[in-house]
Amino acid sequence: MLRAASSTGSGVGNQPSSVDSTFVEQGGGGGGGGGGSGSGSGSGGTDGERRVHQTTLYSQLRKTEKANADLAIAKHFVTNNIAFNVARTPEFIEAMKAVAEHGPGYVPPSSETIRTSLLCTLKEKAADYVKEIKESWAETGCTIMSDGWRDMRSRNHLNLLASSSRGTVFLCSESTEGKVKDGRFLADFITRGIDEHVGRENVVQIITDNASNYNVAGALLEDRMPHVFKSNCAAHCIDLLFEDIDKEIEKVKETVRKGGEIKKFIYRFTHVLDCMRSHTMGREIKRPVATRFATNFIMLESIIKLEQPLRFMVASNEWRSLSQTKTTEGREVTQIIQDNLFWEDGREVIEVMEPLIKVLRMVDSEGGTFGYIFEAMDRAKEAISKYYNGEKAKYEPYWTIIDKRWILLHHPMHAMAALLNPHLYYDKLVKHDEETEKGIAEVLRKMFAPDDICERETFSSQLVDYMGMDSNIFSSFAKMTLRVKHPSLWWKVVIPSDKYGELRRVAMRLLSQPCSASACERNWSAFDAAHTKKRNRLKPQTLNDLVYVRVNLHLQKFLLKNSDSVVKPIYLDHITAFKEVEEDALLDVDGEDEREEERGLGVELESLV
Repeated sequence: MLRAASSTGSGVGNQPSSVDSTFVEQGGGGGGGGGGSGSGSGSGGTDGERRVHQTTLYSQLRKTEKANADLAIAKHFVTNNIAFNVARTPEFIEAMKAVAEHGPGYVPPSSETIRTSLLCTLKEKAADYVKEIKESWAETGCTIMSDGWRDMRSRNHLNLLASSSRGTVFLCSESTEGKVKDGRFLADFITRGIDEHVGRENVVQIITDNASNYNVAGALLEDRMPHVFKSNCAAHCIDLLFEDIDKEIEKVKETVRKGGEIKKFIYRFTHVLDCMRSHTMGREIKRPVATRFATNFIMLESIIKLEQPLRFMVASNEWRSLSQTKTTEGREVTQIIQDNLFWEDGREVIEVMEPLIKVLRMVDSEGGTFGYIFEAMDRAKEAISKYYNGEKAKYEPYWTIIDKRWILLHHPMHAMAALLNPHLYYDKLVKHDEETEKGIAEVLRKMFAPDDICERETFSSQLVDYMGMDSNIFSSFAKMTLRVKHPSLWWKVVIPSDKYGELRRVAMRLLSQPCSASACERNWSAFDAAHTKKRNRLKPQTLNDLVYVRVNLHLQKFLLKNSDSVVKPIYLDHITAFKEVEEDALLDVDGEDEREEERGLGVELESLV
């Protein structure tokens, strides 16, 4: 036995071999020794039996090793207050695989190494991503996004990001503590960021929210950079549209309220929640997000889908036996669930809201959506009218609310981008009218120098060819590809720059822009994590590097997850309004679940400092 063990060496990495050799010695019997071919006269089994036993013993050892590793990881999460959902992130899984591939003897880096050389390496990788995106701006241009946010310690910051059809990058951040955040301050911050990180010639559009100070900033920026236009965030405007509908249409307001009462009551009490889960087979009611009013309709839709299980639930003895269901609130929820009218109204509200939620999902996505918003809003209105069979008294209240918000959102460039979207124009989904005329005038005003008469005339001539569907533009190949390529990519790949250079440049720059500043909101939790009390003790440059790396890697991951948005066209009909998957971008627009968990853990961590 000693001879067999020593022949295989020692150490953690050799444990399985040592165990295997030991077993062969024990089971091999007499003269055959550790692995000889002699017949021997021992009482051991056949070679096959020994191999089976060997495999079983090895498998059991591996199970024990895995259990120990799992327990060590769980202990690390708990004792260091790490959010449990970190375990499902690709980065954690990648790290565990890398350690496993290294094998026994891996020594993790020190905290000093992580915050110095390794952080520098990560910054280089993030910079490579940023450089790749920036290189595309010469053709596509970019949209500047800025928003204010408050970290977990209630300190205010301003962020600056740049986005195009190729992706979004984080540029810089600045604390606004003790500063007056008026329009001039915001304009100076954005101008400084553009000059240092972008270049004015690469900026096409600036998107902000609708606050008065941002409107003042937008006007100042357009004065400083006449070729740039300022627009409002489409996702924010459409979300306000949902809020307007809820306030002004009584049926919608009452139905959403009742849905909220059901969700609130069920999730408040553990026994009530257990009762629901037993009847719904584990299916959940989706929780609305405070920063997005539209998610109330996603919550309502998830309730409507559970109509039968919820009806059976309130009719069950289990429900009746719960003390909570005997309260005034419990009886009200029971009555709502038993009310046929609630379910009828709920189905109607969801059907009417679905087209608008599709539009919200579209503008909330990554990539160039600018060429779609104009036609998408028209299509949503038509879908609502169609649901009510053209009965004006029923659809007009919705149209009135939509039109009020659209006036605040709409920019002449939206109409121009729709006109230059080859799929929409070729299929006659958008036409040349007063709106597109305003768009053409805006392009000439913004994208051509006033004294460059030659370029203006060339652009106008090329636009006439496009609108006349000239065969030099709409060739057989062009027609085949206009439904399979993103419009900005169609202009880049299909249209020759030597013949239609001016028109191609305008089309690519407009169609490569987003409609919303959603990328800012999606990264609130990423900003938060870099601004905890502990991390703010880091040197300023280290903290800046940490923010730069974390946010840009987060943006890169989001782009990879949504890579189709760069190359494929957008079809509103193909967008799913109400998703079955847990990872719903609208329900986690700012990482709210992760953010709340991190916030609680962060507070607990800081209390120990």
